[in-house]
Amino acid sequence: MSRNNIRLLRSYLRYRVGSKTKYKIHSPFVFDLITQVFESKVVPEVCNQIRSLYREQCRNSRVLETTDFGQSSSRMAYITEFLRISEIARTSSIKKKSGELLYRLVEHLKPETILELGTALGFSTLYIAKAYPDTHLYTIEGCAAKVEVARSNFGRMSATNIAVFTGRFDTQLPKVLDNINKLDFVFMDGHHQYRPTLEYFSMIMKHSHEDTVIVLDDIHWSTGMEKAWELIKQIPDVTVTIDLNHMGIVFFRKSLSKQNFIIRY
Repeated sequence: MSRNNIRLLRSYLRYRVGSKTKYKIHSPFVFDLITQVFESKVVPEVCNQIRSLYREQCRNSRVLETTDFGQSSSRMAYITEFLRISEIARTSSIKKKSGELLYRLVEHLKPETILELGTALGFSTLYIAKAYPDTHLYTIEGCAAKVEVARSNFGRMSATNIAVFTGRFDTQLPKVLDNINKLDFVFMDGHHQYRPTLEYFSMIMKHSHEDTVIVLDDIHWSTGMEKAWELIKQIPDVTVTIDLNHMGIVFFRKSLSKQNFIIRY
């Protein structure tokens, strides 16, 4: 077992020991979120359609020349690889459970403006966009080849409320934010490094408001991501955070007492 896999196992064991069920949660807001969103067993037909499209792409042998800016610790560095779409779909796409959770969150919150960092092949984007068709969803992806496939997937799912921006996060994010008055919901799933995560979070916060919800993927993916998550929890404007192990959810509602929850999910 690799050193990183050992670290991930230890992180998961800490999560299992420290996580709580709804019966030990004393916050009415978080309790309602658990019962109405996290525990929902309803799977809308559109989620099955997205999953069917995902399975189709897992059989797609077409090769793409991919560019990945998110794996390197250096902001200016990138990795170029020739990968089959099937491999990208299996390794980079959001998991079924997480995608359906995003769907239910957006359906529950009904945010008007959504930002996503990390489109990949567009499956997480589709879960978000189809949950609330009236939303305006802005998504950023560094790899042009992946964007091409994502746009095709959006067309096949008749998702017309998505605007895609291609390029590095540090160049595209300021452009996108300049055209947005406020952000209601954000999904951060790219450039899983300590410093970029905090910098992008800080930029996003300037366009956030009391009801904004920010979801960070892979908060335990690396020691850098765990460190960034710990610092985000300490930001004064952040009131409630929820650690689901694979995801972290951030709230800014002033009516809530500052608390950090680890929820078994």
